[in-house]
Order: sequence, then structure tokens, then C-alpha cells
Amino acid sequence: MIALSTNDIIWNELIKDPVFSAKYDNYRLQYGPAFKPFFPVSDNQAGDITWGDETYFLYDSISLPPNRNVFGERYEQVLYTIVGCIPELQLIHEHIIQMFSFWDSGVHSDPKNQYRITNIDAWHPLRTLQRDSLRQDYAIEMLINVNYLLCEPKGKL
Repeated sequence: MIALSTNDIIWNELIKDPVFSAKYDNYRLQYGPAFKPFFPVSDNQAGDITWGDETYFLYDSISLPPNRNVFGERYEQVLYTIVGCIPELQLIHEHIIQMFSFWDSGVHSDPKNQYRITNIDAWHPLRTLQRDSLRQDYAIEMLINVNYLLCEPKGKL
């Protein structure tokens, strides 16, 4: 599922900011060093974590026919709902949009998962939804379109 690769790409970019990364140190201690605040929509674990003001991501993936005529290329859309507090939520959202605006497929291949992402872009509606009037949680939706090729693992013919 390509959503796991896009989660990794987004998370690795966001934690380059040491202040942002430090906000999740307590979660890494509790859930392990590989913890990322990304949860599939069907997973109830996100609701069991006490988030406070920290941002987390819910995602769902949709496979579609490719939107370009490249043999073997696949196409998926990953729908994200980013939940958090304003203004950090909007800053993260804009950072992700900017990151995919300057996408370089050569730099962001994922050989570990045998994907070579050929094109990726983000689309977002211009709205912010209030989720909880008590905790002041807000949500922004984002749709990421990914064109990719499946690659054979090294050593296989």
C-alpha cells in the first residue's frame, strides 16, 4: 500500500524540525522509537491516545487506474485528515503542500517497499473543520495523488 510510503515521506520531512520532533518524544517512549502519528481510518488506536495539542494524521487509500499512459504504472489516492490545533495545523498543512510542489521522483524512491514514485501531488479543499468544541480540535483534509511503479527487489530476475 503506497500510503505507508507517503506517510514515511511526510513524517521524515516534518521531523527535520527538531522542535516539532521533540513534541513526540513522550509518544516514542510509550509506543516505541518507530512511532509515527499516522493511523488508518479503520484503526481505533488513534482515539485511545491522549493527544493534548499534538497533531496526528488519519488516512485512507484508494486504488485507481493510472492517470497517465505509462506501462506498469499504478495510481493511488491517499486521503488524509490532519487533526490538531490552529495555527500549527495550518503550518503543517502548508509545509506538506510546499513539499509536494517541489517533488523530485529521483530523490524520493522507496526501494525498501519496492516502489518508485514517478509523480506525486497534493490537493486540498480550502476549509478547516472544528471537530471538538471542548478541546478546540480542528481538522484539515488533504488528498495526495501518487503515480508509481512496482520494482522487483534486487537479486530477483
